[in-house]
Amino acid sequence: RRRHTRSLCDWSSDVCSSDLLVCGDHLTIQLSPERLDPSAFAIRFAFAHGDQTAASALTRHLAIERLSRRRCPLPAPIQRWLEAASLGQGVRPL
Repeated sequence: RRRHTRSLCDWSSDVCSSDLLVCGDHLTIQLSPERLDPSAFAIRFAFAHGDQTAASALTRHLAIERLSRRRCPLPAPIQRWLEAASLGQGVRPL
């Protein structure tokens, strides 16, 4: 992505950090899940291109009962997944 500024008839551009990536580049994605409380968890994402961090993100998830819209405990498979990740067994598919 480039930001362009126009000065009279000249075009110039400032290089943004996203210029370091090109469509098709291979990225390494590291997931770090963390239980926040009995009904919520977060996942931190780190995207790397070679030895450089290209981006990071954080998502937060909350379990709620469908009808009452109230918080409820996380489903057992997600609890097991979070426990396995916290024990250093890596992040595995549910």
